[in-house]
Amino acid sequence: MAVLLRDLLEEIGAAISHANLEVERAALGQYITSGYAQSNNNGEEAYTPLTFNMALQDGREVHRIPVTALVHNNTMRLDRVDVTLRFKMFDRNGEVLVECAPAGAKDGTLDEMKLRYRNSVPPEGISKVTDGHLKKI
Repeated sequence: MAVLLRDLLEEIGAAISHANLEVERAALGQYITSGYAQSNNNGEEAYTPLTFNMALQDGREVHRIPVTALVHNNTMRLDRVDVTLRFKMFDRNGEVLVECAPAGAKDGTLDEMKLRYRNSVPPEGISKVTDGHLKKI
């Protein structure tokens, strides 16, 4: 079945964005479950931070440190996704249509396109704030 090339590329981009969102959600869920305990406070669910007792500085004072202060707090996301498409191209009234082939297809008449999707780096201002915050920790 042939589809418009622009529609195919748009759908691939949307699928990668959705996958990235799911990775972020899973990482956030892991962060919450590893750093907080769920409790019932007057009939309402609440989360209380899990803590460790740690001796800081000279070891004389013991402090309760939240687990989340000790773990990596950057958002987890997909850095790069590489996609290789093998297809036959058609022209219909000036529009490019493609018919995709399976990944292992050995047909010599197939065209191939390699796509690389990358997450952009955060703006410089956010990077400086993050770096300054991490240095204090």
